[in-house]
Amino acid sequence: MEKLLEWVVKISTFQFNGCVYREVDVVATGSPVAPLMADVFMNYVIDQALAMTPPECRPELLCCYVLRE
Repeated sequence: MEKLLEWVVKISTFQFNGCVYREVDVVATGSPVAPLMADVFMNYVIDQALAMTPPECRPELLCCYVLRE
């Protein structure tokens, strides 16, 4: 799975004004894997923030959402 994700991230291409471009070390906007990578990253950030938060200050409920068009 790690190799597959690395390949998807490093070998992303897109077309703009008739020219084909290659993304370097990022996920292209609109890529099918972009929401997955964003979710993984945000879960990591939330976990790190909660780990540093004193127990008495932690939220009882934490909700996340995705705005879709």
